[in-house]
Amino acid sequence: MSERQISLDSTVFRNRQFIEWLSARQDVVVRLSVVVYLEALYWFLRNGLSVKDFEDEVKALRATIDRLGVEVSRRVAVVALRNKQKYDFKGHFRDYVVGISALRSHFTLISNDKGGFAFAVNGVSPNVLTPHDFVAELTYEEKTG
Repeated sequence: MSERQISLDSTVFRNRQFIEWLSARQDVVVRLSVVVYLEALYWFLRNGLSVKDFEDEVKALRATIDRLGVEVSRRVAVVALRNKQKYDFKGHFRDYVVGISALRSHFTLISNDKGGFAFAVNGVSPNVLTPHDFVAELTYEEKTG
């Protein structure tokens, strides 16, 4: 079986069972956009956990952090302008950054909010799966080999 490459949305960090399952997988490469990193860290702190607790989680996932660079920023601005009628920039800034970061790296985005990433970049929307769908897809691939 080949290695799977995924980006996580911050919504999945609440699904502790999924995060533990994912941490045990050696065949999944995990990436977090800097926006997801910030949101998930805030969620940890708001729930009485520490920065170290979050860093330990990121380490257990073997996750890399995708920095917000000039290239992603430019793509976000262009795509946001094209989609301004349906997905205003102010209300969807984080979705644009997370989705375009996943698209740019050709990673599948794992999120509980599939609808928030329906915008298209050059006619292509990010491939978004819920944690449940991702587990089911991997399980099916393992069974069918």
